[in-house]
Amino acid sequence: MLYSRIVNAQLHITVLCALILVSSQLIAEEVGELKKPPKTLSLNDALLTIKGSNLSLVRFDYDALADLDEAESNNYFPDPTLFIAAQNLPTDTFKFNQEPMTQLRFGIRQAIPAGDTLSIKHDTLSMKSEMKYTMQDRQWLRLKRSAEQAWFEAFYWQKTILILDEDVVFLKQVLDVTQSLYEVGARDQSDILGVELEMIQLEEKRIDAQQNFLEFRSQINILAQENINPWDLDMSFNSFYFQEESIDKLKVKLEIHPDIMHKSHAIHISTQNIKLAEQSYAARWSLEASYGLRSGENSDSSDRPDFFSAGVSLQIPLFSKAGQDSKVRSAHKRRLSAESARAAALKNMVFEYMNVHQKYLKSLEQSKLYELKILPTLYQQKNSVLIAYQSGNFDFNRTLRVFLKEQNARLKHQRILVNQQKMLSKLHYWIPSQARTISSIPSKVGAVQ
Repeated sequence: MLYSRIVNAQLHITVLCALILVSSQLIAEEVGELKKPPKTLSLNDALLTIKGSNLSLVRFDYDALADLDEAESNNYFPDPTLFIAAQNLPTDTFKFNQEPMTQLRFGIRQAIPAGDTLSIKHDTLSMKSEMKYTMQDRQWLRLKRSAEQAWFEAFYWQKTILILDEDVVFLKQVLDVTQSLYEVGARDQSDILGVELEMIQLEEKRIDAQQNFLEFRSQINILAQENINPWDLDMSFNSFYFQEESIDKLKVKLEIHPDIMHKSHAIHISTQNIKLAEQSYAARWSLEASYGLRSGENSDSSDRPDFFSAGVSLQIPLFSKAGQDSKVRSAHKRRLSAESARAAALKNMVFEYMNVHQKYLKSLEQSKLYELKILPTLYQQKNSVLIAYQSGNFDFNRTLRVFLKEQNARLKHQRILVNQQKMLSKLHYWIPSQARTISSIPSKVGAVQ
């Protein structure tokens, strides 16, 4: 009896220890979940999702495969024509065995395309299939550029919210100082109302920034065609890579851009269309074979033999100036148009690249001025003004002006940094080969506060 009680007590203790262990593990897991940093959306993750989910990229695959199948169909002659006919029937009786020339004739006709028509059409459709993949690359670059522009704008407004939140802390310090000075009669109540009014206006700015942030963040969802962005943006992303390019190297790299390659493919197709139009000068052949069945008997009572016929027809372009010459001239002019379109696009792309490039270099000078002179000076001035205001040497309006000047400078600095990334995004659109993995770039946007 005593032994069973001891065993039961040991079992109760074991179960209790197990429950305590499980509870402690659950608590540890919950604490660990609470300690995990909130999930954020990086630019790389957004681009990968857009590339995998946007349906406008998928349709080019189907179009390219459709052109390939159509090109394959042009490797064969057109389908032959089968015919059957009753010939030389006597109209008085319509009997097959009455006249010796009456026959039931059936046969086949086969048209042969002129010259190299089949191979030219096959090459043209194969190039159209290649164009679809080029158009897919172009569409992806445009989606990527749009997503980057929206992401950087959302980043700016999210950074603006953080700056405004920091300024709320500063204004609360000013409010505490003002209330302390008011209690001892060193400040008027208007100063307290002025600080409170500025805090209200700061909250209004924060609401506007939040609305702009949500607007640009939703644009990323639209580009991805799904809701991929329920979180804030990753604030520790690294800036794009930039490399100087000479004009000659720039033109060489731009020539393989999908926009230019698409126009190069159009030139190739127009060249093939010239060749196709020139095939109208070639003779067109067709073959025919038929077999005629006859009924009845000859005069010597023998069966009438059947007839076999075969022939070749030839279509000769004797009146080429009526149609063929015009077709060839039209094809040549379309090729000249395609060449002009490619040259114009390349020149425009070079000028656009150089324009953005020059703006980017000037922007670097501006951001350096803010980082080395303007922001440090205003930061020191703001702190010194707060001390002077606290000691009674500065009035509230002068203190507020310095505060707003420092706030505007910080926001403008962030705008300059974000605009730099947006300009680099455009440069990378024109020269995609310059783009590198974002996480491998050392310098960060927004490092200077």
